[in-house]
Amino acid sequence: MKPQINNVSFFPFSMPIEDYLFSFLSVFLINTIIIIVAFYFIEKKIDIKKIFFSDLCATTFSVISHMVGMISLTIISISVDNEYYEGTDLIKQIKSGIYLATNHSPLDSIWSILFTLFGFLISMVIIFFSNYFISFIQTDFTKKQKAITSLVLSLATAPYIFFFPNQWH
Repeated sequence: MKPQINNVSFFPFSMPIEDYLFSFLSVFLINTIIIIVAFYFIEKKIDIKKIFFSDLCATTFSVISHMVGMISLTIISISVDNEYYEGTDLIKQIKSGIYLATNHSPLDSIWSILFTLFGFLISMVIIFFSNYFISFIQTDFTKKQKAITSLVLSLATAPYIFFFPNQWH
């Protein structure tokens, strides 16, 4: 059954500005809570300057990583001659999955889920490594503490919105 496809653009670029502001503020709030808890339990003190630096870096890298994930998915989507397909040809199924992920819903087929997951994982990896190597440079965290805190931040602020269908916006 062919899904009803509206002529829409790739959803992150078609979102209203309020959604971006809400996303930025929610990422900032989540980062702030996680970083304050990490400082409290790891360094046993609250240093506002260190927290502010770490939080500003973590939020900035989260937002940048979301944009990199969106741009990479968009470039792939534009470069592939994609259209809706229901046959057995694997290449056409993959192209159809890319089409569905960027123009309808990222959850319509296994290929659209995998395509969206690719951009999602790119963003998570960027969040993790930027937090590990830059956001916590002024802290007294050990490598293990940096890794755990970076992992928690990357899981908490990953771009889950990539998996929302276009109709939800």
